[in-house]
Amino acid sequence: MPIDYKAEFQDVEILQRQSDYLINNTAYPRVSSILSVINKPALVNWASKVTAEAMAEGLLKNNPLLLAAPATGELSDELKNQVWRAWVEAAVVDGKAAPNNKRESTANYGKESHSAIEAYIETGDYPEQNTVEYETVRAFEAWQEHSGIDIQLAETVVWSPLGYAGTIDGIGRTRDGQLAVVDLKTGGVYREAALQVGAYAYGLMNVTDEEVREAWVLRIPREPAPNQKAFQAYQVDIDRAFGCFAHALGLHKSLNQTLMREV
Repeated sequence: MPIDYKAEFQDVEILQRQSDYLINNTAYPRVSSILSVINKPALVNWASKVTAEAMAEGLLKNNPLLLAAPATGELSDELKNQVWRAWVEAAVVDGKAAPNNKRESTANYGKESHSAIEAYIETGDYPEQNTVEYETVRAFEAWQEHSGIDIQLAETVVWSPLGYAGTIDGIGRTRDGQLAVVDLKTGGVYREAALQVGAYAYGLMNVTDEEVREAWVLRIPREPAPNQKAFQAYQVDIDRAFGCFAHALGLHKSLNQTLMREV
């Protein structure tokens, strides 16, 4: 059974911008932008861990005890201090850069994975074997078999008159023909992922006028841990998740108003 937008939405003009979508000249904030109002302490802990690991690696790799003993003899105290300071400063630089470097690497894998799965959904073709993209698509295929959902559309923009929009990674149908959505994660899965998918589900109901019966968060890590499946799947309680998202949407709107002024 095909998945179609309502007639009134089939010829809309959509422009994706950094923090919102312009749909028929109306701005709709991104779901991800709206959810930025939620504190994410796990990300702070992750950044601290990555920073510490990078500094430790830099200190061990560039140990001045191994670098500052030329054949000409001992270094002066002044030069030793300069060497030690440079050593520590270099480790600090490595540590500060590590979270962004790790984030960029993870983002690149995420983009490649999304592109590979999008191509598979649209064409049925697999990426080249013995590649990360091939393993990602095989994991996605295994999830489809596990869930019983046949994904038909990829990277589909939906929106709501409540004032938000987003792009759904996958839209399909269950074994009994009901509408379902899935959001792909290649990094960690945080609780607000449920809110994101709940918002997408309600946005899809708006543009299709058809009830969404199932919503999933699908994690496909680049390197699964030993004895770990190639994917982890989480089914979302759509109505409860959307109720939580509605609170975040209200807070986002309020924070974008003028709440105080200098007098």
